[in-house]
Amino acid sequence: MHFLTKIPLFLLLSLTLSAAPAADTVTLEARLKESTETSSAAAELMLELLEIYTKDGQVFGVIRTASKFSRAQPEHPRRAEVMLKLIEGYAATARHEDVITSSRQFQEIFPKSALGNQVRKHLATAYERTGRKTYAAVQLSDAWKNGASTDTGVDALRLRMEANNVTSFKEATALSLAMVTSLPADAILADISFQGMEAASRSEQWAEGLQITQNLERSKAPLDNREKRKLSSSEGRFQSRLGQHGNAINSLRAALSPGDVETHTNLIAAMISAKKPIAEIEAEARRYLAAFPKRTTPYLLLA
Repeated sequence: MHFLTKIPLFLLLSLTLSAAPAADTVTLEARLKESTETSSAAAELMLELLEIYTKDGQVFGVIRTASKFSRAQPEHPRRAEVMLKLIEGYAATARHEDVITSSRQFQEIFPKSALGNQVRKHLATAYERTGRKTYAAVQLSDAWKNGASTDTGVDALRLRMEANNVTSFKEATALSLAMVTSLPADAILADISFQGMEAASRSEQWAEGLQITQNLERSKAPLDNREKRKLSSSEGRFQSRLGQHGNAINSLRAALSPGDVETHTNLIAAMISAKKPIAEIEAEARRYLAAFPKRTTPYLLLA
């Protein structure tokens, strides 16, 4: 067995973080001590040190030097880049509160920086790992809106749903609606749409929920039979809530499948709301009775 395979992972990490700096960094550090930190010469020395520390994985060297640079060189054109290195160093050592503090400073100083999304993701991770999922979701949502990957938006939606309150469901609905109108017709689109429908139901945003269902229908995204029935059922519920009872009847009929008590109940309720002829409602209620003979609620519907 190779010698390195016998070294525990935590020890390897410790060696990486605490290994002695290379000889050239010792020289550069000595020259830096003899310089005025606010000078252009000191800035070049610190940038050179950062490059070496980053390349060698000397994370504490990165943190020390990047912190010094950011403090001493507020007007330097590479300050945003150095602040990101500082944030990355804090993230690597799980210093979550320092990540949060430095990221907030970055956002105040460089609100339109091209590096903003990288900072948002580090900040979101720090928030999530310290139990502040709502704040994490805000950062990931902003990152997605600023051009980050679909996965970033998916993570933001997940955090919104996990927060499990009316406000988070409203925000999840809005995010889902924004995403489904801009994504290609694929399985990810379908998954985001169904999460948006659930969020809309829980936050009683019927119009927005209906928009999501209709967008998914128009997209022609690939759906299996179960998903198609789920889509029709959601659409019918939203239409009923919006007073579109005739449309709801059509949607709920399309969603019907053997054993689906809820959809069948909603269908009869929609027929009653639409003031369908008594004979039609009775016929549907008797079909319900035949399908679910042990349930008591059908008798109320039949009455």
